[in-house]
Amino acid sequence: MKNFKKIMMMGFVLLIATLSRPVMALGLSGFSDVTNFSVVIGENMYTLEYANDLNNAKQINDAVVKSKGDIFIKTDDTGWIKNNDGTQVNKDSVDISTIKYNNGIEITQQKIAKINITSTKLEVDNATSGFGDGHATYQVLDSLGNDITKTPLANGIIFKSGVGTVEGSNGILKVTPNMNIFTFTSGIVITANDPISGVSTNAILRVELVGSTQGSTLSDIKLLSLKNVDNKVLTAGDTTTVFYAGYLATDISGKPTTNYTLMEQGLILTGDHMLNMSNPYVVAQLVKDPTDPSIGLIKVTATSDTILMDMPVAITAFTLRGTSSTISTTLKKQAQIDSFILIVPSEVIYSGESKVIPFIALDQNANLITKFSELDGHVSLIGATFERNSDGTACIKSNIVYNPMTALMSANITAITPTGKYSSININIQHK
Repeated sequence: MKNFKKIMMMGFVLLIATLSRPVMALGLSGFSDVTNFSVVIGENMYTLEYANDLNNAKQINDAVVKSKGDIFIKTDDTGWIKNNDGTQVNKDSVDISTIKYNNGIEITQQKIAKINITSTKLEVDNATSGFGDGHATYQVLDSLGNDITKTPLANGIIFKSGVGTVEGSNGILKVTPNMNIFTFTSGIVITANDPISGVSTNAILRVELVGSTQGSTLSDIKLLSLKNVDNKVLTAGDTTTVFYAGYLATDISGKPTTNYTLMEQGLILTGDHMLNMSNPYVVAQLVKDPTDPSIGLIKVTATSDTILMDMPVAITAFTLRGTSSTISTTLKKQAQIDSFILIVPSEVIYSGESKVIPFIALDQNANLITKFSELDGHVSLIGATFERNSDGTACIKSNIVYNPMTALMSANITAITPTGKYSSININIQHK
């Protein structure tokens, strides 16, 4: 139980937002398959979130007793931390092949369960002969429904078509025809087969020429840095602050372009013109420049969700020609109350009165917090309450205390932040 307590203590320090999506019970082939912040106890592996859940206390304790060995926590890609003494050890300190269970679920070998050809049309490069390369998209899922399109497991899928060769890579199909495919008015058939799992699929795609003149679609795009006019940082929960990703795009003729229509036709987009994101708490969208609708912009905003820690974000643009570009940034944790200081009021407080109590509230970046919506319900007050001012800011009013005696009477007010910091003052209540 001693080691279990250490796991509990470490969990509160290391727990991050990505743990809301725990490691799936899939085959483990090596150290890199273990998600960061996983706990290994003998033949068992747990996320810290799972290990810190008191409902799982008996299961964790039983694993500790059974293993009679060290407990390891993977904090990054360099190695493990031994829970008993906090020292860092190398990757080989844990034999991954001996891990049999993840969060109490038996680990099974990951395999392909479904292949989806997600395009309904084959986008063919401008070629009057009909021999231009065509592009489409596909998706690969495992038995748990996870998207494994870009993993090595999906590299063994064999794609075929009667009109030429088909190559699949990272969700992009490239068809190189050996005949004029524009004569196939009913569409062409593409088949996909995974020889290991036996999973297969097929789809009929209509053939569509991308544009009718040279330079009518994208040949490449390179994403640049993320910018905001006020030099703000990308912050979780802040849906109003807009960022734009700079880019350099070229059409088929190699000329630079910012044309919205070319980008719309040449990029692989999902939903409402969305680009590929590594993080569900940020969205990147192709939009029209409000000052010139012919120009395409890549708009980036955070969702309304909150996170527990700063998180990496990767934005990727895929073209139908199979090229791609990625930029990385950091999604900062939303502003959260970290410190709170109560100040003894200078004015006299009489029996039966409620007075304003001055205070200072700071977030984790030492920025002042004054909004009622960001304080009420987040800071616990004892002996006082938050009230909303007409401008939306907050004030603190002391609870009414009656002093029946002629001598001064003391009343305590305490504030506690979500991070565990507190401030406490005593105010004097005079007899009226």
